[in-house]
Amino acid sequence: MLQSMLTRSCLGLLLATSLTAQAQQKHTFEIKDGQFRYDGKPTQIHSGEMHYARVPKEYWRHRLKMLKAMGLNTVATYVFWNYHHPTPGVWDFKTGNHNLPEFLKTAQEEGLFVILRPGPYA
Repeated sequence: MLQSMLTRSCLGLLLATSLTAQAQQKHTFEIKDGQFRYDGKPTQIHSGEMHYARVPKEYWRHRLKMLKAMGLNTVATYVFWNYHHPTPGVWDFKTGNHNLPEFLKTAQEEGLFVILRPGPYA
């Protein structure tokens, strides 16, 4: 079960990394010999939680800098589907606090990994 949880977390991390690093250098992330490896180097994940939908967009960078100042290298966040899909046929990933790509880009610029956790859907 722990391996399954770690694998799902890694997939979320890889998804976030791939979304924000489209035109940049390719990186690798894997689990090998019981360790996370980023670009082949053993890496520990030190993560804090920040729900971008609950923090005004103007404060995202400041809050991410505070996470990093605490010694964290990763931010975990929910992707609230009911927030992005308010009514049938309507999706919003671009406006204001809904701008998930902008949040991922800001986290990358601050040198943070991102773990995306989809859910919940009401």
